[in-house]
Amino acid sequence: MDFRLDETAETLSGLTSDLLARGLPDERIASADFEAAGYSEEAWHGLAEAGVLEAFLPEDLGGTDADAVVLAAVLRQAARYGGLVPALPVLAYGLHTLARYGGAEHRDLLGSVAKGGALVTGAVRGPGGGRVLDTDVTAEPYDGGHRLTGVRTYVPFGVRAEAILVPARIIGGPEDGTAGVFVVDAAAPGLAAAAHPVTDHVPTARIALDAVAVPGHALLGGPALAAEAAGHLELSALLGVAATASGLLERAMELTAAHVRARKQFGRALAQFQAVTMQMGDVFTAQRILENTYLAAAWQLATGRTAEARRSLSSACYLVCHDAIPALLTCQHLHGGTGLDIDHPLHRYVTGGLALGQFLGGTEACLDAAAGSARVS
Repeated sequence: MDFRLDETAETLSGLTSDLLARGLPDERIASADFEAAGYSEEAWHGLAEAGVLEAFLPEDLGGTDADAVVLAAVLRQAARYGGLVPALPVLAYGLHTLARYGGAEHRDLLGSVAKGGALVTGAVRGPGGGRVLDTDVTAEPYDGGHRLTGVRTYVPFGVRAEAILVPARIIGGPEDGTAGVFVVDAAAPGLAAAAHPVTDHVPTARIALDAVAVPGHALLGGPALAAEAAGHLELSALLGVAATASGLLERAMELTAAHVRARKQFGRALAQFQAVTMQMGDVFTAQRILENTYLAAAWQLATGRTAEARRSLSSACYLVCHDAIPALLTCQHLHGGTGLDIDHPLHRYVTGGLALGQFLGGTEACLDAAAGSARVS
């Protein structure tokens, strides 16, 4: 079997890495330069100008209709540079689903996002955690469109995005009980966004919708494909989280390996101590298992094996909370006091991983979601 990425995924992954390596060296990743915006606008615009974002558009808009494997490859590379570009929310929570299920009315938004001008994000988590589509947001048919009411949390860039993808349960009408995804203007009357602090640098919001009116075309996929679009958003989001966590851990592991080789104690490099070697082995194992699991899910999604992908992503999310986050903390521990220093790049990777754990709701929530996925499958 050939486990290599295809040409498109390899090209976009390499391009993303090359561009971010030039714009985000370790000293910039460690700096406080991006605390106000939450990301490097320069690096993000560089990806846009190079066509990385445009690749996720359909072919009639100049893109390549990039699949889940490409999505995972790009997000892994973005994570390796401290997550200092908004690739996870814009691509996994927004563009990947919007490009596939959006209509003619969304072309301008898609073009603006692909050029790096507009941000789009997704409200893919609710106050209680659980599966993405276990939503208490309701969509009531109204004047040819719908009115949305409910609350969503952990919305990255929710106070800065031009549009937010909101999963909701339709009540009333022929689609009663169907899950759907609605494209909501972030400035729509009745939508209130408030800061929702998380452990990392990303400005995250809690959004409350009070009978927010959206037109009929806001329902991605229309009535016929509404449920399919909602499922696509859920799986894209979970794949994005798993690929991002893997990239964060991979780079943290590299930084730690370099540190224990260079740092000496009792006249010997830390890497020569058996206890350190064993801990690094555990970190390596955690990263590789997570990587293999999310790559399997990406391939399954790209080839239409949705049920298998759902099970793989349930496992991947569990691995993020149960294995990857403790492995990141091990990397921090092996750095000693340096691991707590915000002048060292490691803090971006540790806090980023902790934020993903918050988003997923922790190990128990992942187990509950996995049980739900098994029933769905």
